Amino acid sequence: MRVPVRPIPFPLACIAGILLCILLLSGSRTFAASASVAGQEGKPILRVGYFQLPPHAYADPQGKATGAAVELLTKHIAPAMGVTVEMVGPIPLPRLKSEATARTLDALLLVHTPDYETRFSYPAQPFWSMAPALAVATTSTITDTAFPPSLSALTIGYVSNAWIHPSIPQSGARIDFATGINADQSNLHKLASGRINAVFSTDFCSLQCTILHSRFKEHVRPVHLPVAPEPIYTVFRKDMPRDIITRYENALQQTLRTTSYKAMQERYIRAFADSPLPQ
Repeated sequence: MRVPVRPIPFPLACIAGILLCILLLSGSRTFAASASVAGQEGKPILRVGYFQLPPHAYADPQGKATGAAVELLTKHIAPAMGVTVEMVGPIPLPRLKSEATARTLDALLLVHTPDYETRFSYPAQPFWSMAPALAVATTSTITDTAFPPSLSALTIGYVSNAWIHPSIPQSGARIDFATGINADQSNLHKLASGRINAVFSTDFCSLQCTILHSRFKEHVRPVHLPVAPEPIYTVFRKDMPRDIITRYENALQQTLRTTSYKAMQERYIRAFADSPLPQ
């Protein structure tokens, strides 16, 4: 026997429709597959991956993300965008790029290269420019004002699978790659003990941090590489809606008009240098 289906009374149908609209609208507040509405005050979450790059982004002794870029994103840009920024890391750079490509991250901090541009969406403006540098022994004749015309006679330490300025491999120098989470300290140890001639860094300020936070600060010093600074960006997954990138661009412009990234960076250089040495 067929059971008659009673129509839903008009007021209940309206309420059900309103509730459905609310659920759909709530879902639309997430702007990427990895976003969530569980952030502060129900705001969408932008998951930004980072690798260890003090003073810009690094994990403090308690494992919490900190640094000038972290403060810029979480304290200044996120409120202007109407989102919550969740910093994810530190993650080694090769895995960081893979996770962004696999859409488990929404954004990450990167320099610009033609290869990266095919894989990520870049905003119009970088948030800072990094000055490539070398660490040399304190007894070295290399200085900012007396840089050798050729590096071909040098062995230069660096981190495996990380971006390196094209001038280094083009110089003919032998590159000695270190691996692991303590690769930077390992390179400084090799430099201080005379096993290599220099250590490359993408950023003079980051190299300052590494040296000040090491047991070798009396034996090594940083010098600028005589090349143009490299802009560093917050880059987004290729499928990130253009509206989100535009909101980021507007928030960054607004923030940098009133906030000095350089001042934040200098504050975190001091904080990182004063933190406990790695074991």
